[in-house]
Amino acid sequence: MTTQMFAMIVQRGKRVFPHFFVAVLIALLLLLIVNDRNWRPLQGKADWQAASNYSQAGAHFAIDRDIETWWSSYLAMTFGMWVQVDVGKIVTMNGVALHVTERNKGAQPRAWTVKVSPDGKEWQPARARDAITSGKTLLIPFDAARARFVQVIQTAVSVTPSPWCINELDVMQ
Repeated sequence: MTTQMFAMIVQRGKRVFPHFFVAVLIALLLLLIVNDRNWRPLQGKADWQAASNYSQAGAHFAIDRDIETWWSSYLAMTFGMWVQVDVGKIVTMNGVALHVTERNKGAQPRAWTVKVSPDGKEWQPARARDAITSGKTLLIPFDAARARFVQVIQTAVSVTPSPWCINELDVMQ
């Protein structure tokens, strides 16, 4: 009797399994698409513009797609320093990733705020989430926002005389 029941379950499973598998796969793909924690770098960096209120001339090194170059404030991190990126068009963004190399590992900000803007004039604070630090990357996630500009502003004074450095900045979507 047990063998017959097992055979019946297996036969029913053969008919149900493909449908179940497809349904689970679709559900997982939908979760992946709508999950706002599914960060991936925004493409098209060649068209971006970077600016800063410290060391403006070198701001482009933060987005030049070369981890061996970097933007530096050249002065110790202080309250009010900012770096901003114009991605060229309004997009949905949900985070900023600041990358450094081993040489600049101590040059990540300790506290910050992020603002977004559709035009570079009217700024709104991004609704921040807990930052994620992984090795030499600082991911600053925030609630998804439609914007063209994103600005990271230092909100603390560094305890060391280290300047703020960014080897590469990615806007996440």
